[in-house]
Order: sequence, then structure tokens, then C-alpha cells
Amino acid sequence: MRLKNSTDFADTFIRRMVSWICKRIELSPRSIKDIRVTTCKRAYRGRAFPWTRSVLLRIGPASSFPVNEFRYCGNLVNAIDDRIEGLVAITAHELWHIVQAGKVHGRALEAGAVWAGNKAVIAFREQRETLLAQWSEVSTREPVQKPSIQEQRAAKLSASLLRWQRKKKLAETKIKKLKKRLYYYERVQAAMKASGPCE
Repeated sequence: MRLKNSTDFADTFIRRMVSWICKRIELSPRSIKDIRVTTCKRAYRGRAFPWTRSVLLRIGPASSFPVNEFRYCGNLVNAIDDRIEGLVAITAHELWHIVQAGKVHGRALEAGAVWAGNKAVIAFREQRETLLAQWSEVSTREPVQKPSIQEQRAAKLSASLLRWQRKKKLAETKIKKLKKRLYYYERVQAAMKASGPCE
């Protein structure tokens, strides 16, 4: 999953939140290709692109919250207390569209997504402190540094050289054995010629 994040939320925070939501809606995080998270002037907005398995999430400033409950496409969206709840709600809403892709259309499409957003916010409120601690936890693993192109090519050449050196050693051993065998047959033939034809 590629993440492009231009908000003040940490990348690890967003990735962990997305994984938690994916588990709740039975969507594999690996099935999501791209997530883009940006800011907006309103509380929160989003867009799903099921054909490319990507989503756009937009979150507003803290001053845009709380948001009172409202109706969206005839469906009741629960009240949202703060930015984090807004981010949880819009993420669950848009990811649910990925789950629904090709299954339902029209109002039914939005009904399911609103339901997913509401459920995610309720579950988040029940475990808020624990989840925030998990999502904000600093990773103790050191980031894996990918070797440069030059280092990759040098390693490949080194492995190739070792392989050919082993082949050379095997070839030299084989040549010695063949020379010994050939020397034996040459001696036998020389001895037969020296003894002359058999009577």
C-alpha cells in the first residue's frame, strides 16, 4: 500500500489506523494500492476509486469539529467529536466502497458506506486510549535501507565472479583427471607398439 500523506498525522499512525479499519470490514490492506491523505477547509471529505483500488482522504482543521449528526443520501451520519474521529469515519466510509465495488449501486452504495463509518467511530470510541497508544507508538525497528544501484550491481558481479571461479576450479580438477586417464591409455598404446605384433 503506497501512502502519500500531507497532513500533520504521522504516516505510521495512518497506516495502523487503516489496518485496524481493514480488519473490521474484512478487507485485506494488501488489496489497497494507494491512499492519499490531504487537508481541506471543511471537516472531512473522501473519494474512493474502486477500479484502481485507491482512496483519497481529506481532513479539515480542528476548528471544523465537532460535527453534528446529519443526513447523507438519506442515511444518518453520527456526530463526530474531533479530527481523529473524522479521519476514522471517512477512512472506513471510503474503504467500504472498495469492498462494495461492483456489488451494489446508487443509494445502497452510500448506505453501506455510512454504516461502516458510523460503526468504526463507535468501535474507536470504545477503545480510544488503547488504539491511540498503539497507532502513535514509535517503532523500535530501524528502517531498512535499500542498497544503491551501484551496490546492487557490485553484489551481482561479485556473486557471478565467485560462481565462475568455482566452475574454473571444478574444470581444473576435471582436466587433471582426464589428463591422468589419457596418460594411462597413451602408455598402454606405447607399450603395445613396443612389444610388436602378437604372433
